[in-house]
Amino acid sequence: MKNTPWLILIAGIVVGGLVGYKAADIGTSLYFVESGIEKNGWRYSTEWGAAAPPSLNAAAFAKHAMFGNTAEEAVYYITFADGSAGNKFVIHFDADDFPQVSAFWSITMYHGDLPYNLVDNSADRYVVSDRTPGIKFDNDGSLDIWVQHQEPRTVQLANWLPAPDGPMMLALRTYGPGETIREGRYAPPPLTPANN
Repeated sequence: MKNTPWLILIAGIVVGGLVGYKAADIGTSLYFVESGIEKNGWRYSTEWGAAAPPSLNAAAFAKHAMFGNTAEEAVYYITFADGSAGNKFVIHFDADDFPQVSAFWSITMYHGDLPYNLVDNSADRYVVSDRTPGIKFDNDGSLDIWVQHQEPRTVQLANWLPAPDGPMMLALRTYGPGETIREGRYAPPPLTPANN
């Protein structure tokens, strides 16, 4: 019984450390998704990869985009939506509104709740990009990306980004971004409700 106070003290330190770690983990996650600029429902920053420690910005970027790039190499955009109740969305790029990049761009689907994991789906597809095999552009050069849980029946399947049946987070990554992206002037088109 003599050691009981010490055991309680050590247990308190361990539990306090775990609670503090988890609180810091959640705090950096929330900071990451709520910091930066917001346009058309997308949140982004040209400074995420350039943040110098010690700072909350650097901690948040290290947690969510470890080995991430500076704006000269890549800029990342994120948006959230709810895919439950059969909700369907579309991202419509006009022919002159694609991200201007020297390499490529891609949109990846994640669950909208921490820890933002990829979404398991029947198509085994987690990303749609300008390099997706079979992706179909419209005659005028525009592109529609369909975002929904159920497989669409009336659109090209390569244009479908499978979503969870619940909260979702989409991340648009631009590699080799052009001037309008690096300067924070470009914003992707919004994720809009759709019927198909």
